[in-house]
Amino acid sequence: MREEQSPDGVYTSGSAQRRSPLVCPGSPRVVARRRILGPALCLAALALSATGCSMGSYVAYRVRPDYPKDKTATLDMPGFRAAVYVHFDTFGVPHVEAENEPDLLRAAGFLHGRARFFQMDIMRRYARGRLSELVGAQQAMFGSTVAFDATMRGWGFDEATNAEVAHLDAEVKQFMTAYVEGVNAALARYEPVEYRLLRVRPEPWTIADSLAVGHLVAWGITHNWQQELCRLLLALHGGHERAERILPARAWPGDASLTGDAAPRALPPSVAPELEDLFPARPWSGASAEVAHARATAPPSICLPVLEGGSNGWVLGGALSRSGMPLLAGDPHLPHTLPSIAFQQHLRCPELNVIGTTVPGIPYVIFGHTENVAWTITAAMADVLDLYVERPDPNRSDRVLGPDGPEPLVTEPVVVRIREGSKYRAHTVPIRRSGRGPLINDMYPNLVPAQAPL
Repeated sequence: MREEQSPDGVYTSGSAQRRSPLVCPGSPRVVARRRILGPALCLAALALSATGCSMGSYVAYRVRPDYPKDKTATLDMPGFRAAVYVHFDTFGVPHVEAENEPDLLRAAGFLHGRARFFQMDIMRRYARGRLSELVGAQQAMFGSTVAFDATMRGWGFDEATNAEVAHLDAEVKQFMTAYVEGVNAALARYEPVEYRLLRVRPEPWTIADSLAVGHLVAWGITHNWQQELCRLLLALHGGHERAERILPARAWPGDASLTGDAAPRALPPSVAPELEDLFPARPWSGASAEVAHARATAPPSICLPVLEGGSNGWVLGGALSRSGMPLLAGDPHLPHTLPSIAFQQHLRCPELNVIGTTVPGIPYVIFGHTENVAWTITAAMADVLDLYVERPDPNRSDRVLGPDGPEPLVTEPVVVRIREGSKYRAHTVPIRRSGRGPLINDMYPNLVPAQAPL
């Protein structure tokens, strides 16, 4: 790996330069000097704080900030087996060097929590349907925080992540525990100003929260269920024959980067023949009003157009590059956020030496390189999630007709906690589930017409 030195004599890439330990067990604490405020400013800050408004919290934060200020510091933190060194290069990228992997991940967690904890909190709440617990009932781009929380709880990420923690093997759990301890050590030392403005106490990070962030990233690039839902809505509002003309079942006409050995097969129709009787053959009279209402109330992820094309990832051999080195590129299709959903870092210990990008909340580098290997990711645009049309049991409203006969529809009450000042109000949304999963009708009640099949 090539190493370049900055004017101050420390490395900007490659191995981390041992200068001063940022995270080290048993080292003396750094005592920062504080400016003594004049009486008038102290009284003004107290008066603003007494009003209970966010301005008072902001002024208090400016008076006694706890954000990281020292460019060079030695921090005394529990849990480390040996000294860990962190150097920020001229681009602000942290280079972390430890003597073992748990210490390395504990330091990575500390850096994530130090710089991005509020962002991490929003992502875990987004995934686990808990935004309303933080900000209350708010109008947002997806309708309301309460409706969105209920929808995300219907997807089941909250329950899935809790269950997955119990199935982690011992080594992975050890590493994830070290990362979580690092995040919470940063939270204890640096409380983000957003929590002062919101007047709430942040909750500690957990292993399940990291898994929830991973689920959120994967769900965000899962597009085909939206395409299938688009076909369903076209068939409901315009008739299945027109839907077939708008979205015909034809194979991708372009070149393929990977060719299969099997002969090509025709794609199934947009509406399976055995389901045609559930859809109108022609547009029904209320279609225009229903479509307008659905467009106005549907979250943006449902309003995406049908994708034409694909993703991209490519590599260029060194013989074709000016530097003589190979070039690797990939488009992960992750959303643009502020701050960025990406976090660049360099992690080095005897077992590992990697630099690249991860997502705050996930400890390891997702795409990057070592001394010998580079990798990237891109969305496959694959069919990874199916939507089913359930046939109601004509004899019982709490059952559907499955492949082997009647099956129960289980109603699960999803409880969304809504913050109202210092108290919380519970809002319950019933979501029905069949053996195939939750019903879209209940998760997106304003999107699917009332007369639509389940």
